[in-house]
Amino acid sequence: TVKDEADNDQTLDLSCMIGHVLTAQDDGSSGATHDYLFSLCKNDQPCGNNGNVMVAQRVQGESDGDCYNIAMYDSTRDPQYEPLLGGQFKFSYIGSTDCNNGRIWEPTFICDASVQFQPGPVLEQPSGSCKYEVTIYTKYACEGAVCQDTPSDNSSSSEELSGGWIFIIILIGGLFLYFMVGYIVMALFVNNGGFGDVSNNIPNKKLWTNCIPLTIAGCSVTKEYIMGLMNKDKTNDKEGTLTD
Repeated sequence: TVKDEADNDQTLDLSCMIGHVLTAQDDGSSGATHDYLFSLCKNDQPCGNNGNVMVAQRVQGESDGDCYNIAMYDSTRDPQYEPLLGGQFKFSYIGSTDCNNGRIWEPTFICDASVQFQPGPVLEQPSGSCKYEVTIYTKYACEGAVCQDTPSDNSSSSEELSGGWIFIIILIGGLFLYFMVGYIVMALFVNNGGFGDVSNNIPNKKLWTNCIPLTIAGCSVTKEYIMGLMNKDKTNDKEGTLTD
C-alpha cells in the first residue's frame, strides 16, 4: 500500500497469487532470446548455483543452461504509484552483482480489468545496463481490486460443482437412503427372517427385478417402431418414383 498524490491509499493486492509464475521474453537483441521466470512476491525460481530467486533468466529453450539471478524478492521495497491508465505500480528489485552495478528488475503493473496477468516484452534500458523493465497488465492493479485465486478470468473454480454433479450426488444419496430405510422397515415389520434375510428385505423387490427386462422390452418396442417408420418412408419414396 502506497500513498497517491492526494494522500489516498493505493493497494496492489497480490496476496492470493504469491508464488504464481509469470513468463516473459526479451527481443533477442543481445544475440539470443531469453525467458524471464518471475515468481510473484517470492524467491521460488530454482536458478542453479544462485539457489532460489524471484526472477531467473535463461536462454529460451535451454532449461538446463546457464541461469542468471535477475532479482531477489524484498518485502521492504515499496512501489511508485501513478494514476495513469487506471493505476500503475512500479517496483524495483536487485539481483546478482555480476553485471555492472548489479542486475535490476523493474516490473510495472498497469490496470487492465480484462486480464489476470499479461506481461509485455522485457526491455534492457539502456542496452547493456543489466536493468530490465517489463510492463504487466493486470486487473489487480485497478483501484479497489481484491485478489481472488481463480484459474482464469472467465472460468469458475475447479472446486465448484456443476448442476449435473449436484443432481447425481442427490440421486445417489436418495437411492441409498431409500434402500437403507426400506431394508430396515422390511426386516422389522414385514419379514420374519430379520436382518439376515437379505433377498426378502429388498424394498419393492419385484419392481426392481422386473425393471431391467421391462426396460429392455421398451427399448425393443421403440426400435421396432422407429424401424417401421423408416421402412414406411422408403416404401413411399419408391412408390413416388414409380408414379413419376
